[in-house]
Amino acid sequence: MTQMTVAELAPISYHHATRPAEVHDIIRQARANRPVALGPYGPEMLGYELVRAVLRDERFEVPRGMFLAAQGITSGPLWERANDTLVGLDGPAHLRLRRLVARAFIPKAAERLRTTCVDIVTELVARCAPAGRCDVVADLAVPYAVPVICALLGACSDGFRTTGHPAAIALTTLAAGMKLGPFHGVRIAAGPHGTL
Repeated sequence: MTQMTVAELAPISYHHATRPAEVHDIIRQARANRPVALGPYGPEMLGYELVRAVLRDERFEVPRGMFLAAQGITSGPLWERANDTLVGLDGPAHLRLRRLVARAFIPKAAERLRTTCVDIVTELVARCAPAGRCDVVADLAVPYAVPVICALLGACSDGFRTTGHPAAIALTTLAAGMKLGPFHGVRIAAGPHGTL
């Protein structure tokens, strides 16, 4: 295995890019020199196989707070909550929780959610249809996750599927790793019928 120090890594920056193709070109050029580059938040693996190997190597851990520190959040309820989730844990605690939820993601369980998933996608596409266009991430991918997770947990209702619901916005923003903006520190309470 090739070893290198952080000082040997070439810098990489693509935050200024305005198009995905531009980002791909920057990464492709960096990957031609080395499989790892130094990004603004630390080393970045530039190839699929290396990323896969790192993700499977128990010596690597998720940064505490799941990148919240890069957004200026280093303490408080959101910081504590992020560190107590499945994604925020490492080692035996992570494996224990992962085993508890693993059955929810087996093919048989996924098949039970198929109709719900199709209904959610149909609803999201119907909202975009009058315009004749959509932003796949903002209009489909981001609002899709929360209702599917709620259905998986048995906490879904038609009222919660509205993407304008503050809890849906806060949860999808947090899940997407985006800046929380006005929802920083939002409290999510149970509503009627056990919905969020």
